[in-house]
Amino acid sequence: MTVLLRIWSHGLVAAAIALTAFAASAADVVVSTRVCEPVPKGADVQLSPADDADLYQSVDRPLRDALAKAGHAISKAGPVDLYYTITEAPVAIRRSGPSLGTLEVDTTRRGQRALLLLNVWSTRKDSILGGRKSKSGSQYSTYLFMSFEVNDKKSGKCLWRGEGGTELVGDRKVLISLITETVLDHLGQAVDGKSVVVD
Repeated sequence: MTVLLRIWSHGLVAAAIALTAFAASAADVVVSTRVCEPVPKGADVQLSPADDADLYQSVDRPLRDALAKAGHAISKAGPVDLYYTITEAPVAIRRSGPSLGTLEVDTTRRGQRALLLLNVWSTRKDSILGGRKSKSGSQYSTYLFMSFEVNDKKSGKCLWRGEGGTELVGDRKVLISLITETVLDHLGQAVDGKSVVVD
């Protein structure tokens, strides 16, 4: 399942979860961007991470590569500022009642067919052997989200906003690189909840 999380302002997370809109694997990145004003073509960009932790430092190379691809160099004297954040959050991926599986009945074709799928064992889902894993009928998964804010350094005005998220499965630094490259592929563009398959 895929999730879209709105993160527009300095670590404040307001979730807009779209779970039924996409059917995607854990490697997919959901991207949402908006344009405030045109980003100056070829302008140098100053990087402004929200933190100086090692995880943020790991974004440096992917950012440089993605910005170079878009025609922008990195410079502290640049007229454009790129502020970015990294957030991890548990997200409810199902809001129906608890379930050990699904029952499908097909009566539209000639004859009838029934298919019963049961979760025998799982560490994350309700299952026969593993028991209940959900709270109040919801299942939770941890997602990794990144938010990018491109502003005019002199006036502070918004030029562009971008955000991306994916399920936190695997190496954080690899996922951060994937999200960074995928979101900044849309620098200067407006995209509403696009699901991008990352190989």
